[in-house]
Amino acid sequence: GGTDIQPPPSLVGEVGLEDLETRLTSNAITRGRLTKDLETPGVWMLDGHIRATFNRQVAQDAEGELLLLTYGQPEFDNLIAPATR
Repeated sequence: GGTDIQPPPSLVGEVGLEDLETRLTSNAITRGRLTKDLETPGVWMLDGHIRATFNRQVAQDAEGELLLLTYGQPEFDNLIAPATR
C-alpha cells in the first residue's frame, strides 16, 4: 500500500534534552509511549505510569517521584531501544 514508514529518531551529534523531547514525542516509534501530563507543565507519563521529564529544572523542582529522561537512564535506554535496532 501507500503507507509511509517514518525513520527512527536521529539521536547522534549534540542532542540536548529539549531536542530529545521534540524528537521522542513526535516520532511514530516512540511517541505512543509518552503522554503529556496535563496537570504539570513539562511532565510526561512514560508507558502510562512513570512520571518523567526532559527538563532538569522541572525534575529538580518536582514534588514526588519524577524521572529525568536522559542518556544512561534505564528507562530512556528502554524507550529508544526499538528505535535503534
